[in-house]
Amino acid sequence: MKFKCCRYLLSGLAFFPDRVKCCNQVKIGPQLVSDLKNLSKKQIESAREKIINDCKNGIYPECCADCEHFRKDDWEYSGKISFLAFFHWLHCNCGCIYCFNQFDTKNEFTDEVLPPIYPVANLIKEYEFENTDVEFGGGEPALLGELPQLSDNILKSDIKSCYIMTSGVKYSKDIARLLQNEKTFMSVTVSAGNAKTFARIKRRNRFVSVKNNIKKYLACAKDKNQVVVSYLIVDGVNDTEQDILDWLLMLKELNVVQNELTIEFCLAVNFKKGKKLSPKLYELADFYQKTAQQFGLSPRVDIVASKILERGYY
Repeated sequence: MKFKCCRYLLSGLAFFPDRVKCCNQVKIGPQLVSDLKNLSKKQIESAREKIINDCKNGIYPECCADCEHFRKDDWEYSGKISFLAFFHWLHCNCGCIYCFNQFDTKNEFTDEVLPPIYPVANLIKEYEFENTDVEFGGGEPALLGELPQLSDNILKSDIKSCYIMTSGVKYSKDIARLLQNEKTFMSVTVSAGNAKTFARIKRRNRFVSVKNNIKKYLACAKDKNQVVVSYLIVDGVNDTEQDILDWLLMLKELNVVQNELTIEFCLAVNFKKGKKLSPKLYELADFYQKTAQQFGLSPRVDIVASKILERGYY
């Protein structure tokens, strides 16, 4: 049957600290469950069934209206999962100055592995994967108490990709294990090429540890292309050509192949919405791409940052 819908509404699961949704796209799709005390597959799929039936009857989620994924097609519900996103904990070992979590005053930025706000590992075992895209956000994945169980399930399932976002401050054997599957990719956001700048951004004096951990991850990955090292530009902190040059020199030192530039848009959603971008951002992006190419690296600008740069405002 042809009707307006998307793969995320039909087969996506995104776990957040206070609710379960269908996706984590830019507008973040409709809610499935907010009662997390008795979370079950039956509860989730019952809510999904209602959303799908509404779509068949022309009643669409408001948040999906302008989404590029929401379109008319021959959609079919299978009960399998094609997308999984894990953001159901906040514990992190960094106090990044661009992160919304910096306002969590209880966060002491330790390397202690803790349980999530609510467990999902056993729930996930009830689902059949089908060419599934998996994402780990956070908090910090290396500190997620149920990462070993989730990793076990992912490694034996039918996945299309597994993407892990990490600070790299703490080395994780489970992340290393996932990297032994060539479908796994990780992004280590360093945003600095020296210890001083790193400490200003991350509020941790762990620059050397991060460099060593990147080396370890590169060594255990099936392919060096699986490890991406990212640079996030923060106004007034790491926004000079010298800052970016220092970072690129570090990449060469570590033999990093994949690299990515992005801009601060996490807090910008609340504090800079509608504000025009500074011409300096365009100059830095241009400097990054030209210099990276001179170093024999393949520069890439993050897809969300690219869209923001293209339209010219936050």
